[in-house]
Amino acid sequence: MKNNRRNKIEEKQRNTIILIIAIVLLIIIFLSPYLLKSKKEAEKATPEYSTPPTSTGNNEIREDKKYYLGKIIKENNIVENSIIVKNIGKDPGYDITNILGEPNAKFLDEEVYQGKGIRFKKSFGNIVYLVFTQNYQDEIINGIKTTDSYNDIIMKLGKSNIEKNGGEAITVETENYYITFGYAQKEAILFPKIIKDQKNLIEIVKELSITRNFAKYVPMITDKYKSYSTYDYNSDFLNLSYPTLGFEILVAGGDYPGKKGINIYNNNESKNEYYNLIDKTNNNNIINIIDDNLVRKEARNIFSKKNILYDTPLNQDDKYFTVSASEVGGQSVKYTNCVVLPLEDKSIEPYNLNDSASADAIYLNDHYIYYGISNNGIYKLDPKTKERTLLTKIKGNISSIENVIKGEIVYNNGQIINY
Repeated sequence: MKNNRRNKIEEKQRNTIILIIAIVLLIIIFLSPYLLKSKKEAEKATPEYSTPPTSTGNNEIREDKKYYLGKIIKENNIVENSIIVKNIGKDPGYDITNILGEPNAKFLDEEVYQGKGIRFKKSFGNIVYLVFTQNYQDEIINGIKTTDSYNDIIMKLGKSNIEKNGGEAITVETENYYITFGYAQKEAILFPKIIKDQKNLIEIVKELSITRNFAKYVPMITDKYKSYSTYDYNSDFLNLSYPTLGFEILVAGGDYPGKKGINIYNNNESKNEYYNLIDKTNNNNIINIIDDNLVRKEARNIFSKKNILYDTPLNQDDKYFTVSASEVGGQSVKYTNCVVLPLEDKSIEPYNLNDSASADAIYLNDHYIYYGISNNGIYKLDPKTKERTLLTKIKGNISSIENVIKGEIVYNNGQIINY
């Protein structure tokens, strides 16, 4: 009797377990499409990393969102509509003032032609890149304008078979230059090919790869090859970049994104000679062969400049302008990279607050920007006309500006000065 009761209890338990398993399986079957969808979405959101050529051994390459800037098309049969492309594309040292006159503003390290839709960066007399903004009205090449859509661009290039692949730009490479059309940003960037002879550079890299003495050999590179797009450095950071050459040096802490060392990209015509400098028996090489084009990375950085600034303004109030700045601790000034950002009138390009793009205090009201520089004074800037006026000279520290009203400036936590 007891055995029968025990058997019934065990059978009931087995049935309960089977029922639970069946329910779990049904739930899994029901949710699997959503789980797979979530997984696919997560994979889609993850940056696509390029993989190193198998010949580079342990030099693992990790690249950010390789698909972001889409395809690079090699094409020499180009109609150059823009006189700027005709001249700068063939001769980066051409004096652009012959075409446009003197620039009338600065944006970070770039010269700006306000009202003409042109920004550019120079390095030792050569234009290393030039940006056609959405305010540039003329055709650039093959009848393409900055406001053209992806479909317009590939149609005018005669490349209707090119897939978009989620990119936000398309790049054309010719014998003398690259042009990246950012149809998402409504901008285009011209990169003239400046450096072609790398004999001395290869010799310097050979010594650098052996000694790892960046302090000695990087200045030798920049002295010989002056037309770099980026050369930023401090005591524990170095970034030197020649986009059209496909050559980059990055020295930074472990958390800084990017491959550290001497990076040779696919668009470097002498990449095989750099590859031959790699010690195949050493897993700790500083020369990396990267399966990508450095022009794409540089274009991405240039397109991002304005977006990053608009994401971090000092003042979030609803005005027709604002200011973006980097706050620096323990330096000679409180704010650097100070840029005036138009919020309504997009025909005005962002421009530097002053010649040094720096200040110790910044205050905005509905009409003007006020900024202070210690041991100098407090200035008023009309953001529309860019007219600057020195309101008052001040000897001493200026830590803040709290208000400006009826001929009085309130600064440094309540001090008042008339102007």
